[in-house]
Amino acid sequence: ADELCSGGLTLIDGRPYVTHSLATPGILTHTPPSAATQADIDFAWPLLKRLNELLIGQALTCKDREIIAVEAVEGTDQLIERTGHFCKRKGWILCKASNPTQDMRFDVPTVGIATIENLHAHGAAALILEAHRTIMLEKEKLLKRAEELGISVLARE
Repeated sequence: ADELCSGGLTLIDGRPYVTHSLATPGILTHTPPSAATQADIDFAWPLLKRLNELLIGQALTCKDREIIAVEAVEGTDQLIERTGHFCKRKGWILCKASNPTQDMRFDVPTVGIATIENLHAHGAAALILEAHRTIMLEKEKLLKRAEELGISVLARE
């Protein structure tokens, strides 16, 4: 971004122009998470936010209030696949959020229908996103597909 700026190009945070595609607070699918899934969300979300503060990963997976995996440089898709390998019982959750110093001009957390398909293929029960800081590509289609596959999608602040 700085290099582009030195050449006269200014990058800006594009989120204000795609507000319709941003995750908004609350349960975004019609099907709420089960009580067990909600317990995992309540356990894992504060841990992810702390990891974000420490600049350790942007996502983690959890089942039965145990952290299965933390995203490293491999990215979210590989985290999902790794979790599916480790957690054969299914029903785990993925929490995804940006770190406090994330440069939103060019590095906005993003999920799409492929993310939902990958979650389903590897046994996830829910996707928890950071409200206002995560882009949901083809948001309506993504939420419809999540409903079809039985995956709860929520956003937290």
